[in-house]
Amino acid sequence: MNKLKIFVCSHRPVENIPHDNVYTPIHLERIHSNDKDKEAMAEYVGDDTGDHISEKGEHYSEGTAIYWIWKNYHDCEYVGLTQYRRQFATRFTNENIDSFFQDGTDVILPKRFFRPFTRLFTVLTYMQMEDFLILRAVMKKLFPEYLPTFHRFLRDYIDYPFNMVICKKTLYDQYAEWIFSICNEMEKYVRYSGYTNSSRLFGYAIELLTPVYFLHNKCKIKEKEVLVQNKPLKMYWLNRLFMIYRHYIVARFSKYEPIYLDPSFVRGLKRDGIDLDFDLIIP
Repeated sequence: MNKLKIFVCSHRPVENIPHDNVYTPIHLERIHSNDKDKEAMAEYVGDDTGDHISEKGEHYSEGTAIYWIWKNYHDCEYVGLTQYRRQFATRFTNENIDSFFQDGTDVILPKRFFRPFTRLFTVLTYMQMEDFLILRAVMKKLFPEYLPTFHRFLRDYIDYPFNMVICKKTLYDQYAEWIFSICNEMEKYVRYSGYTNSSRLFGYAIELLTPVYFLHNKCKIKEKEVLVQNKPLKMYWLNRLFMIYRHYIVARFSKYEPIYLDPSFVRGLKRDGIDLDFDLIIP
């Protein structure tokens, strides 16, 4: 068994993509790729092999890789997922991986973002309100015990972005099973928008849910800096100070009031025949 395997997501051929005994490129949505790209990416793992959801790549983005790893790759103690444009600044190897977990760390995630607006406000800038309401109603149906953590995360000003994760394969499998239990149930209800960005709703849902899983289960999180196209993620010091101020001063000492969502969205969903227990209040 290998000590560590980190899969690097890409939907197209990329020069100088990490590829060695630890880092392995994985071709997203390969089932829909043209022959030229398939040939150029022949050495990548295809997300269309074994038990897969490659055909859903338009809606799941790197979620097809998360699913593929869960179902098909079992020959490692630790497993990770990064992206061709975004990598951890730390280079993980078979020789050093144990050192990052010997202090009781359960999972490595990207260093937290401090945002000027709450996570709820941010997610509703790219996710349709109807899709968000369905996500929350499905969580209430399947995993109501997660809702308090979910609500706290939505109200907060921090985020662990990009669906980048490194942890033991046993924990990864538990996380993936939870994620896809929610996604599979959501698929019974969602109606895809015609807009390109909105079609990626499950990719967005997974990115929102990933930190919730590890926070709710009280996993010890180790944060690592992220490089975007081999450059440090830009965070100007003044903007960072502003966001830290918002997070530690405003968020911590403000009196929270319930957030009431527009009931017209729920009425529309009910008229669409979507029978879920929707809640319009975020406590």
